[in-house]
Amino acid sequence: PLFPRPSPPPPPSTPPYVPLTPSMIRGVVSSSLPPANSALQASGLSLSLSDSAASVPAIMAQIQGLAVYEKEPDAVNVTASVLSADGFGSSPMYYCLLLRAPRGAVGFAFFYFAYSTWEGRVLYLEDLYIQESERGKGAGKAVMKTLARVAKGCGCKRFVWQALDWNTPAIDFYETIGAKVLKEWVNLRMDEEGIDRFIAS
Repeated sequence: PLFPRPSPPPPPSTPPYVPLTPSMIRGVVSSSLPPANSALQASGLSLSLSDSAASVPAIMAQIQGLAVYEKEPDAVNVTASVLSADGFGSSPMYYCLLLRAPRGAVGFAFFYFAYSTWEGRVLYLEDLYIQESERGKGAGKAVMKTLARVAKGCGCKRFVWQALDWNTPAIDFYETIGAKVLKEWVNLRMDEEGIDRFIAS
């Protein structure tokens, strides 16, 4: 033809597959922290990855603080030894960001990786807790942005978490950062006794 048709654009390139290993995850987390710490500097707060079992007492204290806030002060059954074994061995089952003030740890974000049959890798935020004295300083947004960067850096297609239905300040905050409330989903659970009863039935 006198005027040949232009060639179609090439298909979008697929990012190279990178195995999700503990060292890769820690590297992505480390590279995701500087923007948060720059944002938190004026408030005297900092965010860091718990990278050894020495941080377990601080993690445990935040878990207890969250349980009190959620009106379940006696619900924590996990022990420091279990947290140490499950989080700091060769195959960690979770990762934890600690929010620190000069007086010590004042919050945490406890997360791990899951998988969606529709999408692939998922970053799941199990718990986010910031002590009341440190709220309103931008820490929540800094933590969530850090986790969003980690999700992106680790090739996750979703960043997922839950909130109690009565915790309207948290839900309102999550919606302001772009999260969708999935009201059509219902949570289902078996506790340890329920598992035993079902197996025995």
